[in-house]
Amino acid sequence: MAIDVGALAQQILGGMKGALGPLSTDSLNVAAQEATQLAQSLADISAARSGSGITDKQAKDLIAAQMSSSAAALQAQMGVADLAAKTAVKKGLGILGDVGLTAMGLGWAAPLLNDAITGL
Repeated sequence: MAIDVGALAQQILGGMKGALGPLSTDSLNVAAQEATQLAQSLADISAARSGSGITDKQAKDLIAAQMSSSAAALQAQMGVADLAAKTAVKKGLGILGDVGLTAMGLGWAAPLLNDAITGL
């Protein structure tokens, strides 16, 4: 199943906006860019997991690395506090939920995302 990165990014962005509050146009663009990066990373990790056979541990580590990278980008580019940036990434991915991930062909990622969210 092909993953609709655009739809996934919109859901992630929705969760991020809820955590970040009112955003200027520039900040919204930064958040949208990071939501798209997170969505694309999930799609890439999914493809690598099914194609080259990376392990769940490797997939979780890649997800965690992308989450940290996105939080750092939000913090640097938007000037938000570390906690706010991490919360935005957690909310963005957390909003997907197990059912949403399964519907998008990412059901395998639910427990890994939950672990990575807890660890961020």
